[in-house]
Amino acid sequence: MSAPDDPPSQAAAWLELPDKRTHPLCRDSYIGRVEGNEIVVPDHRVSRKHAVVQCQGRRFTVVDLGSTNGTLVNDVRIFRPTLLADADVIGIGGHRFVFCQPAMPDDMMEDAAAGTAVIAGKTACWMLLVAVTDAAGVAGEEWAGRLEPTLVKGGACLKRLRGATRFAHWRVEAMAPSAVRNVVLELADAPGPAGTRLILHYGSVRVGAGATPTEENLLGAAVTFAHQLEATATELGARFLVSQDAVNSLDLARRVSPLGSHPVRGTPGAHALFTL
Repeated sequence: MSAPDDPPSQAAAWLELPDKRTHPLCRDSYIGRVEGNEIVVPDHRVSRKHAVVQCQGRRFTVVDLGSTNGTLVNDVRIFRPTLLADADVIGIGGHRFVFCQPAMPDDMMEDAAAGTAVIAGKTACWMLLVAVTDAAGVAGEEWAGRLEPTLVKGGACLKRLRGATRFAHWRVEAMAPSAVRNVVLELADAPGPAGTRLILHYGSVRVGAGATPTEENLLGAAVTFAHQLEATATELGARFLVSQDAVNSLDLARRVSPLGSHPVRGTPGAHALFTL
């Protein structure tokens, strides 16, 4: 599969390829089986010119070009041009392409449209999703609020998502595994009310500017996987779900209980999961 290894600084968005390399979306990018496409996928399931990701400023649209086997967005086959959002997964011939687009503060949007560079770094992170459903009500909001001081004191970058749900992360170059492990074990001793979950994962990500100077946006397949684990945790009834990568990176093998291998929506195969 041919494509550049890393997105240049001027790229407002990029595709993460199945082999984890990246392709910058600085212009329309065609995906197909033969040479001449920006992304060449030598697979008989992929049409000669299969699909194109169209670039219009900071808006990106994927279009199926009448391919034999179709184009999927988040596991749904598309039949018309489809606007892409960060972390959307494009499926072509069984291959997965993750669309990545850093969010930008409102006061940077005008400069971005004029071509200002968007800087995104690649690193590895521990990611913790503090998930609070509507069913948790006020008790869930209060519980999540009580966890915030522990996370902040433990060096986490914290971002508030929908409702009372929070997303915390630690970069490997900024935090020792032992420190993150201590925070994780402290949180494990503070189980939440019904309708709340903790999800812990570790993986390679790209980091973009957040909505404030102190906030960061994480992008990439590992981030998508961490969010998808919330549904799996609900299905398994796990209050604190931990991925194999998180167990290995934080030396948690003696502290977790195995839940077996399970499918995770949007990712192939089965994944070893644990509860803490």
